[in-house]
Amino acid sequence: MKTNSAVPGSTREECPLLRLKASRPVVAWAVVLFLIVSAFSLSRAAVAAAGIDAAMAQLQAPDWEVRKQGVETLAPSAGESREVMNAVLGALRDGDSRVRRAAADATKQIGPKARSAIPALIELLADKDEQVRQSAAEALGQFGSNRICTTGIRRCGPPPSMPWAGLA
Repeated sequence: MKTNSAVPGSTREECPLLRLKASRPVVAWAVVLFLIVSAFSLSRAAVAAAGIDAAMAQLQAPDWEVRKQGVETLAPSAGESREVMNAVLGALRDGDSRVRRAAADATKQIGPKARSAIPALIELLADKDEQVRQSAAEALGQFGSNRICTTGIRRCGPPPSMPWAGLA
């Protein structure tokens, strides 16, 4: 009986993979390859989860640039998780206009799943920053309803860059 030196006390006959390798080497290598790919996929998922946790923490940072980067990092995966989407949409109410703009832009990436952001986006139509207003209008446009924009204009008044909107 041959002993496997990697595991003290184990024999070749006791290890199913070693027995399989001896009887069917191609199948054994397929099993090994499957195990490697599975481990790699699990580690990628763990790294992705750690990245999301780090980006979620960035949203609480005192520096606007860090919060903005957190929004931009989370935006592509926000449609997959309710918690992440809520965190990104919460940034629509951030104290810095650059973060609010990034959050409005993120709703465009999230797509129709971001419908819960409509009230906050309508409020952003009255933001003092023109770029925030424009991003909010573009984000609202993805929902395909002129009624949403008309409601926002009536509620907030026309933004200074859209004086013609008061005619609607």
